[in-house]
Amino acid sequence: SKRRQRRSRCARTAWRVKTVEEYEKSESKKVQTPKKYFKFSSLLDMVGIVQFKANLSAEALKQEQERRHCFHQFLQGVLQINPEDRWTPKQAMQHTFVNPEVPFDPNWRPPLD
Repeated sequence: SKRRQRRSRCARTAWRVKTVEEYEKSESKKVQTPKKYFKFSSLLDMVGIVQFKANLSAEALKQEQERRHCFHQFLQGVLQINPEDRWTPKQAMQHTFVNPEVPFDPNWRPPLD
């Protein structure tokens, strides 16, 4: 039947992203170099790029450093590319960054779901 033929044709269709060279050739134009808005290449760089306030006491500086470490740990957990390693929402909700009642632990690992 026509419906069955349509399904089988759709099932065989495969798409892929063109390479830069293929795009430039098909569109007859050069790809512009994107602007670089940020000067970091990792999450740790991103978290550390913001300067600390100059007038922080030693204790306040220590607390801010811990907050940033906590934030970095949280981002690393929820932004993992591999879904097997990525935290689930339930696991993320148990992290100190989201749940301040839990004391910060630099070696914190989420409990199994």
